[in-house]
Amino acid sequence: MDLSIEGLLVNLVLLLAGALIGLGVARAVKGLLLIIFALIILFFFGFTIAGIISPATVAALFGPLASLILEFLALLARYPAIAVGLLLGLIIGAIK
Repeated sequence: MDLSIEGLLVNLVLLLAGALIGLGVARAVKGLLLIIFALIILFFFGFTIAGIISPATVAALFGPLASLILEFLALLARYPAIAVGLLLGLIIGAIK
């Protein structure tokens, strides 16, 4: 753990940046979140059940998305201050 003034300042800036990003994302997506998820579910699973899109094609779409999510989670694991800031910003934005 780095307890220097520089390390503390960097972590504080990351915390504030994460909170502001989380707040902005929560405000932008707050009203459309359920509609977006419903459309995604209907698109992927509805077309897959109807046979328009095969399950293998849907699984191939999630391959690059899964690697992107893993990279994002690795970034959050490397900088826990921004992870806490994002979480706080999302909570505050969802409540507001």
